[in-house]
Amino acid sequence: MALTLFDDRGCSLDQQRFTWRDMVQTPISKPDDDAYPRVRIILMNGLEVEALRFSHTCAIPTIATVPTPCPSRTR
Repeated sequence: MALTLFDDRGCSLDQQRFTWRDMVQTPISKPDDDAYPRVRIILMNGLEVEALRFSHTCAIPTIATVPTPCPSRTR
């Protein structure tokens, strides 16, 4: 199954869960905010990206159906 981005039309504005204003938050200011919120934002973004990559990796079917023996056990 190929990914065709131009054929996918998405959902209409009535069916979308969030508006643009709900998704976009106020940016952090470097002089006024502590280091803790910045680190938390960076870590949460990294967790979301890794979770997305992991879910896509798990969705790929495995090619090798027969398990290969461990080299240390064959000697």
